[in-house]
Amino acid sequence: MTSFELKLWRVIKLGGVTRSEERKMASSMDLRLKQRAVIEFLTAEGCSPIEIYSHMKAVYGEMCLDVSTVRLWTRRSREENSSESTVHDQARTGRPLSASDSKHQSRVDQLIRENRRVKQIEISIEIGISQERVHHITTNLLGYRKVSARWVPRMLTPQMRLQRVQICRELFAKFDEDEFLEQGNTVNSTKYVNTLEKLKARLRRVRSEKVSIIHHDNARPHTSLETRTALDRLGLRTLPHPPYSPDLAPSDFFLFPKLKDYLKGNRYETDEDGKNAVLSWGRDKTADFFADGIQQVVRRWRLCIERDGDYVEK
Repeated sequence: MTSFELKLWRVIKLGGVTRSEERKMASSMDLRLKQRAVIEFLTAEGCSPIEIYSHMKAVYGEMCLDVSTVRLWTRRSREENSSESTVHDQARTGRPLSASDSKHQSRVDQLIRENRRVKQIEISIEIGISQERVHHITTNLLGYRKVSARWVPRMLTPQMRLQRVQICRELFAKFDEDEFLEQGNTVNSTKYVNTLEKLKARLRRVRSEKVSIIHHDNARPHTSLETRTALDRLGLRTLPHPPYSPDLAPSDFFLFPKLKDYLKGNRYETDEDGKNAVLSWGRDKTADFFADGIQQVVRRWRLCIERDGDYVEK
C-alpha cells in the first residue's frame, strides 16, 4: 500500500472498524461525516471529483454518495475560506429540531427536485437523519413515489392529470397523422446543446429532406433558454412532455432500464472502460430496437388517456 493509499485508508476508517463492520454498524450520521472527511482530504490532495468518487465507491459500495453529490461537496470544500473544517455541522442555537420538521421536509424536497433519481440513503447522508425518517418524509409527508426510477408526486393533482391527458391526446393525434416515427451524458445545457449540434450535422448527411422531431423530458438542461435558443437556431422541433411523467419518457421506462440490466454485475477498471461498454451496447442495437421503444410510448399515451391521466406503470 502506498503512502497515499495509507493516508486515504486512515481517513476512511475514522471509526476504527473494518469495511464489513462499518456497513453493519455505521449510522447515517457516521457515513455522512466519514464521506465528507474523505472528500475534504482528497480535494486537498488535488484529486478530481471523479477520482474521489472512484476511491470512495471501492470502499463504501452501494452506500457511497453518487458522483453529483461528490462534485457538490468537492466544490464546497474548495470554496471554504475559513480554517474551520466543514466535516461537522455548524453549532445551532435554540430548541433541537425534529428529524421530520418543516426544515428537514424542505431540504428533502429540494434534494428530490434537484435530482429525481436520488436515493433515500443519499438523502439520509446529505442531511444527517436516519433512512427511516427520510422514507417517512418522502412517502408520507411529501407524498412522493418512485415511477421509472424517478421521484414523482404520489397523487397527481387534477391539473396535472388534465395536462397529461391533453398532451397525450395531442401526441396521439400527431401519430395518427404520421408526422413522425418514420423509419430510418449528468448533462448541463451547454453539453446538451453540443449534442444537438452534432445530431443536426448527422441529420443533414443522412436525412436532409425529412423533418426531425426531438422528444425529451423537462429536465433543466432540456428546457433552459440556451437549449431553446439552440433548438430554434438548428430548426429542430420538439414534442410536448407533461411534468412528472417519466412513465411517458422512452429513455426512462425503456432505454435506461435495459442499459442498466446490461451493465449490472460488470466491473470496469476505468471510466473509459465504462464509457466504451455503454457505446458498444448502443452500437449493437438495431433500428427495430429503438422503434420498439417509440411504439411503447404510443401505447402509454393511449393508456394515460384511458386512465384519466394517472400513471402508467407497465
